[in-house]
Amino acid sequence: MNEYGNSIPFTLKVQSLSDISVSDNIKTVLRDDMAKVLDSAAASVFTATDYLAVVVNTASTEFDTDGTATTTALGNMSDKNVRDIIDRMKTLNIPRYDGSNYVCIASTNSIRGLYDFFEPKITQTNSKILASGEVGTYYGCRFVEETSFLSNVLGSSDIYGEAVFFGSDAVREGIAIPEDIRIGIPTDFGRDQGIAWYYLGGFSETWDYSTDSECRIIHLTSL
Repeated sequence: MNEYGNSIPFTLKVQSLSDISVSDNIKTVLRDDMAKVLDSAAASVFTATDYLAVVVNTASTEFDTDGTATTTALGNMSDKNVRDIIDRMKTLNIPRYDGSNYVCIASTNSIRGLYDFFEPKITQTNSKILASGEVGTYYGCRFVEETSFLSNVLGSSDIYGEAVFFGSDAVREGIAIPEDIRIGIPTDFGRDQGIAWYYLGGFSETWDYSTDSECRIIHLTSL
């Protein structure tokens, strides 16, 4: 279990003289910070998986199973790389995330690289948005763009991106105290005030390939 949180102090004077609701704006900022921090905490577990994929080139994909990439990525993933990874997930008997599809969460550069290959295959691509950040579905995989954690500088170029592919039961969250917004008790006769968010919990990969011979996540990365 880990503690996560952040706080913003303010004064009674600022609140009294402001034309806007100071507390409401602070709560908005803290909720955004809370989402980024907890997303990053979960993402660090997704990217720590043993099973890795590397784009050798847009026609070839290499896999490693010890958590260490041995090849440098020489391109962004293409439709061929996607099919390689999805086919590997099938042979590993990874259960699908929603019963029908796997999920790929990818950085902006990684998603941008895919668009060049998806455009001529639009008849094979479902562009119906099902989740926030989702850009479409291809080859039984739903693609979601992520902008705060995954690298946009990967391999041999600063335009190649990182991604994770996963099915169901990939990462579990243990919660001791759910995330919430807390109002501080005013001090100095009410002049010093503050608002914070707090969470006590953690994330853990459900299956570890090196010890369980079971896999739920493939991390697209590079040496």
